[in-house]
Amino acid sequence: YLLDCLNAYRDDAHLTSFLPLDIPGYTWELFTFIWRGQLTDIVDLADRLGPFRGYDARTYHQGLMELVGKGWVRLNEGGPYQLTEEGLAIRETAEAETDHDFYLPWLVLSDAETDAVRRHLTAIRDTLEE
Repeated sequence: YLLDCLNAYRDDAHLTSFLPLDIPGYTWELFTFIWRGQLTDIVDLADRLGPFRGYDARTYHQGLMELVGKGWVRLNEGGPYQLTEEGLAIRETAEAETDHDFYLPWLVLSDAETDAVRRHLTAIRDTLEE
């Protein structure tokens, strides 16, 4: 439960990083898959995410065309989609803003408190990996 809460908090920080860009969440998720090098086929993405997200291949294709239109993604014939330099800069900025917003409340902790939080989170992670 606690890790779910922490993950939801991180998701909220991430949402605030791309809301000013005025693109739908499904388009940002598509952008994420391209950024990670995990997208070669829109239909495959819709098949994987459709049951959870409720979007079809046509909707994801519209999102892809929006990203191409913004100059953030380049279409490569016969190969994976790629972020442009501008797309990569947008993504890196969003990640930096996410980290900033996520960690900001923890700046009030002392070094000892920060170490304690780190130890506890590491112990939880290690226990879950067992």
